[in-house]
Amino acid sequence: MIRLGKVGQGFWLTVLGLILLAVAPGDGQGQVRVGVQGMYTSGSAATLDSAFGIGGRLILEVPRYPFEVHGVFDYHFPDCPSSASNCTSWTGVGNVYYRGGGGPYFIGGGVTRHRRDFDLVESPELEVVEEWGYNLALGLLLPVLPVLDPLVEFRYEFYDEVQDQFVISLGLVL
Repeated sequence: MIRLGKVGQGFWLTVLGLILLAVAPGDGQGQVRVGVQGMYTSGSAATLDSAFGIGGRLILEVPRYPFEVHGVFDYHFPDCPSSASNCTSWTGVGNVYYRGGGGPYFIGGGVTRHRRDFDLVESPELEVVEEWGYNLALGLLLPVLPVLDPLVEFRYEFYDEVQDQFVISLGLVL
């Protein structure tokens, strides 16, 4: 069952408005950047412990404003609980960040979709746990290399039914 959780309709309209603002034509078109990252999450649910993972990131700079829209996909490599023979876990994130003054820091938040699949040992069925939530994040995008910029992000994700989690991401952005 998919639920919006704690995220209200006004929040969705704000996110949609900022995305439309980012793609609206103007005198300074936004720059699109891509990146890769490794991540660590503090805990994925009551049945999954902390996990490492890999992911990708798409960054759209909003023209004329100090904002960026980030789309993030993280694939986790969790340890399976004893009741499961196989398990997978992934997170999709859509965030809007403020980058005031053109500095290396960013701060913001957005929506999160998390999914975990368990192949249960005692049953042929696949157990699926998925939920929408929201997150708050801050990070640094350091322009110190000629082509690639190192990225450090700290994100806290809030959910209704799934355990909240803290995520640390380290990556490179082109």
